[in-house]
Amino acid sequence: MSELIPIDTLVQYDNDLNRVLIGKLNKTGQNFLMALMARVKNHGTDNIVLTFSEIKKLSKYKPTSNERFIIDLREMNHELSSLVFSAESKNMLVDFSLFVTFKINLLEKNLTVRVNPDFEYILNNFQETFTSFELEDFVSIRSKYTKSLFRLLSNHNSTGSLKLTTEEFRVLLDIPKSYRNNSINERIIAPSLEILSDYFDNLNMDKILEPETHKIIGYHFTFKPKPLLSLE
Repeated sequence: MSELIPIDTLVQYDNDLNRVLIGKLNKTGQNFLMALMARVKNHGTDNIVLTFSEIKKLSKYKPTSNERFIIDLREMNHELSSLVFSAESKNMLVDFSLFVTFKINLLEKNLTVRVNPDFEYILNNFQETFTSFELEDFVSIRSKYTKSLFRLLSNHNSTGSLKLTTEEFRVLLDIPKSYRNNSINERIIAPSLEILSDYFDNLNMDKILEPETHKIIGYHFTFKPKPLLSLE
């Protein structure tokens, strides 16, 4: 059974987006992106206009200065455009420009965005392989690492099981190379599990060890499966 929630508060996207390294965005950029995605989904490639106040409310943006807000908004779009989308089945790498239009109107204090036709399927006509979660939950999380883990776990709501190699975990969460495994557990995983236990029942992590050396080679996250979220 699915749980119905209001349309503008649900983030929903094709699982292919999880191959884009969104974890490279800072926490403000991630909040902006998810707020925009919640607003433009299922609108095809139409121009969508959002007021500054609407974006701030959806993303729980704190600074009051519009100048700071505009700088942060543009920084998010620039960083997003620099990421790479790996279309493995087509044997190609593509610069990921989710929004082909990103127009800020300083006079009317609004933003017009339009989804790139090449990536229209990411936010439209969802089939079986999609990720969904409530925007309110996502923007309430403060750590960029915890936000990324929240997204990845949400991709496995139906099974309650997520396995990642240590390298996949580092890349997807954009963890500094200087962090050793012990630091990752103490500074990222343990705090994230404490926070995310409010969103995932019976959340737990088991280290995957190499049989002979007992070296950590991966992580297995488990939690109670959750019902599918659907649009109201």
